[in-house]
Amino acid sequence: RCIARTHELGQVDGTHFMAMAYVGGVDLLALQNRLRKRGRSLPPALAAWVGSEVCAGLDYAHRRRDEQGRPLEIIHRDISPQNVLVSYAGEVKIIDFGIAKARARSAETRAGVLKGKFGYMSPEQARGQSIDHRSDIFAVGALLWELLAGARLFEGGSDYEILDKVRNGVVPKLNTRARDVPSGLAKIVHRALARRPDDRFPWASELGSALADFNARQREP
Repeated sequence: RCIARTHELGQVDGTHFMAMAYVGGVDLLALQNRLRKRGRSLPPALAAWVGSEVCAGLDYAHRRRDEQGRPLEIIHRDISPQNVLVSYAGEVKIIDFGIAKARARSAETRAGVLKGKFGYMSPEQARGQSIDHRSDIFAVGALLWELLAGARLFEGGSDYEILDKVRNGVVPKLNTRARDVPSGLAKIVHRALARRPDDRFPWASELGSALADFNARQREP
């Protein structure tokens, strides 16, 4: 329910096309830009909810199996603000699995070839190393950090500078940029952004549950 459905892939007069379900709303990039112009950031509870919905979609993809029950090992590889839509009806949808990597694909990505947007890559992806589904979890952490801080996580004067910061995996403390973010939520975000994959949440569902639990605690009297 959190992945925009693709109805058709094809080619017309040498131009490829993708027909997807229409989502009436905006992507997170447009939402972030509007908030920044107003000097605001997304409220913590709302950011946590968006993150949990993204995690629901990713977990579905990460755990998909083929007809023989073998894991497909799907990795989105490009979770970024442009690829998360928020509808006016309150739905969150992931789009563009176009560069997603699955074990069953006949053509593997060559070693050292980078796919995705630099500012949302995991350190291992930015270094051109082998990745698994936990790379997507890092990207969700980057989205959350930016939604809460109202600023870019990895900034630089060039793509090379940004890529170098991502490779080093040095993440500024969220509370130094957004003092109103509860420490419990900041802790969740920083675990998702751990440099080592083993130090992150093992599955997107676990990150999503942590975000949902945070919101549930905020509602307690």
